[in-house]
Amino acid sequence: MSIASLGEEIKKRTVIVHGVAKSYAMTGWRIGFAAGPEEVIAAMSNIQSQSTSNPNSIAQKASIEGSHGFQDEVMKMVSAFAERRAYIVDRLNTIPGCVMLQPVRGLLRLSELLFHLWQIVSGAADWNSTGLANYLLDAARVAVVPGIDGAR
Repeated sequence: MSIASLGEEIKKRTVIVHGVAKSYAMTGWRIGFAAGPEEVIAAMSNIQSQSTSNPNSIAQKASIEGSHGFQDEVMKMVSAFAERRAYIVDRLNTIPGCVMLQPVRGLLRLSELLFHLWQIVSGAADWNSTGLANYLLDAARVAVVPGIDGAR
């Protein structure tokens, strides 16, 4: 269900952006779409036309077939990813001090695990995403985006 289905007023303020990369295993093909108020889409089109080129015709035809064709392969992928997710969550929950909840869709929230490991390694007492991001940058040269504003 889309938020736009909640009523005309919210529909006028909603922009939906979607792509086929994940759903149809078409990463790198750069095919997507946006739907929303005409003036917003027109402005997006003006900006996009100056910053990227058009997708090739093969990618366009493949994305149409992917989104309108049989979805059997998509269901197989969804099932395989669900099995993998369950396995990862189960394994992470065996780590002392790590509590992983069953994630929604394909996303894993690793914040508790990362903060636990960060405390062990750094001896830090405060748990915040900016501190963790700075620690990872300094200690491992890994850049991540903290969950709050204010990171360096």
